[in-house]
Amino acid sequence: MGIYVGWLRGVNVGGKNTVEMAALKRLMEKSGLREVVTYLNSGNVVFQADGMRPSAIREKLEKLIREKFGFPVVTLVLPLPELQKILDACPYAERSLVGDEKIYLTFLTGIPREDAVSKLKSCSEETDECTVAERVVYVLVRRGYVKTTYTNNFIEKTLGVGATTRNYDTVRKIVERGMRA
Repeated sequence: MGIYVGWLRGVNVGGKNTVEMAALKRLMEKSGLREVVTYLNSGNVVFQADGMRPSAIREKLEKLIREKFGFPVVTLVLPLPELQKILDACPYAERSLVGDEKIYLTFLTGIPREDAVSKLKSCSEETDECTVAERVVYVLVRRGYVKTTYTNNFIEKTLGVGATTRNYDTVRKIVERGMRA
């Protein structure tokens, strides 16, 4: 049995791509996934699955969501232990955050090309920082997420891969919940 975390990109944001979390939970359970728990209303799901690769779960979830809710949703699926390693590797986690500073993790659907990573790094700005590590971009935002260059759309466009962004504290809480499952 594996415990996984699923991230749905862009659901329930600004009244668009509405996915009721209770309906998503029922849909996932009906498809054979177990112990499904949603967190917040933004497409964060912890669940159990046997004998399936994360890529197969991702494809399954994207198909189910498209068929049930009528629109495509980029979905990322990570095994809980991998997610814990991503948190442990965060280069900004040990910082004492001040004022509006926050840490965000942008999860990528694939490993970006090296030239795209170089392009992202060349976009550095005076206040915010980012570090790319295979399939995640760690972002330290100092003036609030709405003011950063490193938004989800910018990272997606620059790296040429699908992505979804979550606040570090949200990811940490989801991992803690998953560890208790």
